[in-house]
Amino acid sequence: MNKLLILIVFSSFFCLAQNTTNDDSFKKEISCNLLPSVKTGSALSFYLKEISEFQYESKKNKTQNEFVLFQNSDSIENILNKEYPKIFKRVNDGYDLNSYDGTKIRIENNITESKSYSRYSFKGKYEEYIFIMVEYYEGSEVIITNTKTNKSISTVGKPHFINNELIYSSAFDYGTLDIHIFDLKKKESVLLSFENWLIEDYYNFSIYIRFKVKCLNSEEKRYIEVLKY
Repeated sequence: MNKLLILIVFSSFFCLAQNTTNDDSFKKEISCNLLPSVKTGSALSFYLKEISEFQYESKKNKTQNEFVLFQNSDSIENILNKEYPKIFKRVNDGYDLNSYDGTKIRIENNITESKSYSRYSFKGKYEEYIFIMVEYYEGSEVIITNTKTNKSISTVGKPHFINNELIYSSAFDYGTLDIHIFDLKKKESVLLSFENWLIEDYYNFSIYIRFKVKCLNSEEKRYIEVLKY
């Protein structure tokens, strides 16, 4: 039987806590719970539902909105500097990009062996959006810049456009699977974090996002559907 989780998120951070016990079998059972922790900076409603393998495969379509990859980041950067001088205006060794929330997103090249290491590269574009990969001493992020509005957002991994207003991305780091959903029109976002799950496959159709995930402990496979509404 499918399990339906209705999650209504307000301007706060909350974590759906898991009960603990000394029983090893119970620990193994909850180690791959599909209840995520949730972070959001704005009022946002969505649902997360477990679906069957049959449901997942029935709508599977690998045709995605893929972006154009840049072959030479340095050359593309010079071109963008000239084409969008108000957006990509160099400040020292990087850029101060305007965020959707009114703050600045700082990206820079700081090539050092310390924890302050950072390096950016222009990776690609999709319609009016430019994608910039930023690598850190630990981890990375992707900056999505809208060249029409001069607004940028930060997301956890390679972006996928469900439509012209809704973007999602995912990343896996230290046993945690993060799924980030951003509404460009409403300027709202939500970050779902799952412990001990790894994405094996994914796709979107209409305004639904579906994932095939594998538990790192038991290697069981499950299927989930996310809808932001």
